[in-house]
Amino acid sequence: MKIKESPSIILAFHGMLGRKKQTSLLLLLLTLVFSFLTAAVIYSVSSAQALQDTRCELYGKWQYLRLSDTAADAAQAQNTLPASAQVSTVIQNGIVLGADDGVAGGIGTVDDTFAQLGRIVPISGNFPMQPGEIAMTTTLLDALGCSYDVGQTVTLKVAANDYDPLAGSGAVIEKAYTLCGVLPAYDVYWNLNGNLTVSGIVAEPLALEGQKLQTFYYLNAAAPVTASTDPALVANEYAYPQEDTVSSSLRFLLVAAILVSFFAVAQYFLIVLHKRVHTINTFLTLGAKNRDLRLMCLWEALFAGIAAVAAGFALGCGAAAIGLGLQKHLSFLVIPAASLVPLAVLFLLSVLLGALLPAVLVRPQITKPKEKPAKKFHLAQLPLAPQIGVGCAVLLIAVSCLYVGWRVMLPYNLDAPYACLSIKMNGTSGMPFSLKEDLAALPGVEEVSAAIDLTDTYTVTSDKIQSSQMLADIWVKDNGFYTDIPSLLRNAEKGTLNTTVCALPEDELRRIAADAGVSDEEIETLLAGDSVLTLWGDCYYDPAADAYYQKNTQTEGSIPVEPVFAAGDKLSIQYRRYTGQDEAGNEVYRTYTAQLPIVGVVKSANSYTLLTTDRLISSGTIFVSTALYHKMFESAGSYFMEKEGYSSLNVKLSAGSNFSLRRSISSIATRRNGILRADNYDLISQSYTEGTQSAFLVGILAVFGVLLGCALLVVLNLSAYEVQQQRLSLLLTLGVSPKKLVLSYAKLLLPVIVGTTLLVNIVVYAAVSCIVPIQSILDLIRIHTNGRVYAFHKPVGSQIMVSILLMVFWLSAALLPIFSFIRKKASKGDIL
Repeated sequence: MKIKESPSIILAFHGMLGRKKQTSLLLLLLTLVFSFLTAAVIYSVSSAQALQDTRCELYGKWQYLRLSDTAADAAQAQNTLPASAQVSTVIQNGIVLGADDGVAGGIGTVDDTFAQLGRIVPISGNFPMQPGEIAMTTTLLDALGCSYDVGQTVTLKVAANDYDPLAGSGAVIEKAYTLCGVLPAYDVYWNLNGNLTVSGIVAEPLALEGQKLQTFYYLNAAAPVTASTDPALVANEYAYPQEDTVSSSLRFLLVAAILVSFFAVAQYFLIVLHKRVHTINTFLTLGAKNRDLRLMCLWEALFAGIAAVAAGFALGCGAAAIGLGLQKHLSFLVIPAASLVPLAVLFLLSVLLGALLPAVLVRPQITKPKEKPAKKFHLAQLPLAPQIGVGCAVLLIAVSCLYVGWRVMLPYNLDAPYACLSIKMNGTSGMPFSLKEDLAALPGVEEVSAAIDLTDTYTVTSDKIQSSQMLADIWVKDNGFYTDIPSLLRNAEKGTLNTTVCALPEDELRRIAADAGVSDEEIETLLAGDSVLTLWGDCYYDPAADAYYQKNTQTEGSIPVEPVFAAGDKLSIQYRRYTGQDEAGNEVYRTYTAQLPIVGVVKSANSYTLLTTDRLISSGTIFVSTALYHKMFESAGSYFMEKEGYSSLNVKLSAGSNFSLRRSISSIATRRNGILRADNYDLISQSYTEGTQSAFLVGILAVFGVLLGCALLVVLNLSAYEVQQQRLSLLLTLGVSPKKLVLSYAKLLLPVIVGTTLLVNIVVYAAVSCIVPIQSILDLIRIHTNGRVYAFHKPVGSQIMVSILLMVFWLSAALLPIFSFIRKKASKGDIL
């Protein structure tokens, strides 16, 4: 096609050259948009690589662990793997027994590829090189009550893999080792579904039968964890998580940025077509068609879009490199061409559509019915539409990322209420009662919760239990609660319930009793051991489902049920413990029996976080004083405790406490018959590394997106001001008050700004109203919260503040050009 046959190209090219200022603004905006898109994608992909590297450091690089009982089974499974698979084989020789012959870890030998494939780097020391040496993970050392000092002698009690403490089968030996290395807690993240990872590594296998093979696999970085259907495989969901909390927010931001470019181009061509009305009328009068006008706009948009893609790509790469460099992750810089090319195509399409929309609003008008139609330029005026679109995008980016960032960081709060040091008694002797006060007196210890919370089963009954229609229905229909009511009925005779007893020290028992509405006089009887306190929530019956449930709130259509426990009821308590047989072969039991009043009912223990963390406290638990438990223990004893004392201590540390304090507490507990079972602070600290990276990425993208949108609002208002400059000048010349002019413009904008802000905030708030922290994340970091769901506290205060700031900015960006114009006119003396 010849040039003269394509006037749209000529007009597009010369028009862009003639409007240098507006063309420069358009190129600047589109370059900023595409540079943001490029930087966001590159930064996201590169940060994902960095996050993946961090996860591999924490959890091991392996993707799968497969358990095999025989070498033939392990070899057969390996033969089905792709040729690129990397494999490490570990032989588990036995089980390390800890307190009370409980399972503490696995012991075995590893091959030469184990450390390299899993990226296992000893914290101190090294892997065993000679017989008699052992390298152990920190979790195994903590479970055994040992320090992290390399060179110490550790005596282990090791059982064969077929060890059964109840049946008395399986060999058990004692073996002394020299600790040659301390390994990170990689075993914590693989001990799933009854699996026991080798956490004590030796140079030579033990002389025990029943060896098991553990095969670690690494396929490739892109292999999905859910790809295998082998039931013997355990997936490393910690280094390769199932849920991605960042990609969804990234997609949202990219879509928002593309919409920003669409509205920017649409606003630009609205202004251009307004200013070029005489040129376009001449263009149409000379015989051009509407198609040529649209082609002219499309050519201009295409020229600007291609230039913006080229410049934006370079700027985006630089911005992403700077962001990664500030995080010291520049080595992970990746340019994902497969993502950037489709993104560039979508960007160009949005630019072209933004140019096409104003062009199709041109309509020919007939001046005289009998003459040849003369086309006149007429354009629908939509001056606020692009601004509203950009304003919505800015608000959506800001408010949505505020919520996303809040949610990403929620489970990783370093001051989380469930964080504590969990100490359990070692063996069958309780920890001394004085240990609670001694630990509470240490500098840096904020609170200590102590309890005797054993799993001995107590049988209780009362008039209400025997006459309860709900319990009778459950016994017959077995349509129990969503919660743990069926466990109270298990092995219980009709008219009774099975439950557990939790003995608390005076300060904790007094606190929860007061919260339950127990009077001071009744609290004294409770502390003296003459009454009890029960945990029981409200119960309801759902006729539609013909089932009972126990919740904090009543669902629609359900009927409240009379409580099984109520203050003032007499509760019969019985505990029987089998102690053997007499000379005649008759079974002998020790029995505790009492009838005690219930002084109060605790509806929910969810607010007592430190009390309930890592403890078996559930609906139906009976809280008693240590004085009453002493009577129970003297009468019947316990299956799990031979010497009376606390069975568990939860220690909450003040903010900023260091690692040495935790080690000191562990050492004190070890010397006084306790073992550090869980260090939630260490687990939270490790997972906090992941949370901060995810939240940082969301925050960076939000900041860039909001800055880009704000810049676009400024440019749109400047462009709108240029269109109305002559009109404003005429109004001022005719004597219109500058104050009245500004106020009238503000009155026009305020309803739009406030309405848009309210609408966006309502939409975002409604969208996140059902967001709660994912319980699997809490399970992931091995913090046992007994089924409690932590509420997602919406950042309403921050949301309001951000919205007000953006409204002020929007209004200021619209009024500042007018103020500047009035000041310039006043300085020249042009205002009457």
